[in-house]
Amino acid sequence: MKPYTTFLATILCLALMAFTTVPNTNAGEPADARKVKATENVKKDAGEELARLFKEIPSEFELAEALKKIDASYIESLAVPVANVDSYLTREKQQLMVGVYFFDFCYAAAFAKKKKSEEYWYVLIELFDKKLHYETRIPERLKKIDTELEEMNEEKLRQEIQDQINTLGEIFTKTDEDYDFLVNSLVGAFTEAIYVVAELTAQSNYNQDFLKIVADQKNRVNLTFRVLELFKGEIKSVDNYLAKLTPVRAVFEAGAIKNKSQVDAIRNAITPLRKEIIE
Repeated sequence: MKPYTTFLATILCLALMAFTTVPNTNAGEPADARKVKATENVKKDAGEELARLFKEIPSEFELAEALKKIDASYIESLAVPVANVDSYLTREKQQLMVGVYFFDFCYAAAFAKKKKSEEYWYVLIELFDKKLHYETRIPERLKKIDTELEEMNEEKLRQEIQDQINTLGEIFTKTDEDYDFLVNSLVGAFTEAIYVVAELTAQSNYNQDFLKIVADQKNRVNLTFRVLELFKGEIKSVDNYLAKLTPVRAVFEAGAIKNKSQVDAIRNAITPLRKEIIE
């Protein structure tokens, strides 16, 4: 078992964090205190819905594996170079790039590109630990998995990941900033996934197997929009994402993806947002 799989587990866990319970409002408290707690309860409800939606979104690793099964190629130039990491200076950019680099990691790992996947693993750790300072959020059990990988088959590892997901509510606490991380990293991963799939489809000369994988992303698109709509008007960046991703959703809503013109419409919509994220 390859060592980079541990970080996949870690990111999956972060993406599926549960939220701590907020105390009930006491009617005898001052109005300002009641207002604050009411807001916290709204955020708690949104957080619970967010955790549920994240569980429904197909994983980036599953998508990368699906591409490998239809004999897609690993094209290094489609991924973002790890050398770019130091150019992302704002917290929002760094959170977005966790998602982008995570998909690039999955893409490399699924195609058994050990050197590239390790490069993405280490750049994710740099973002996650040293730039975003989330190092204390990694569960102890996941840290221990790292020492057991050689003896753990893929099925056992996947079960271990699921067990961790099921107990995340006891491990993590939430702050408003975590909503930003979850939303921004989701947008980064989504944008990179749709970009790579659409570009590979174009390079396949719009092969039917590739068109089917593009069509299968409709659920990913719908669930991603549901997450974004939870935070419309609450997280500054969300309105921008919704506006720029709406043309992508429009293609999927217009009918099943079956031809070149539909994929090209997706490419034309997703490429400017990806450029904005990675530059």
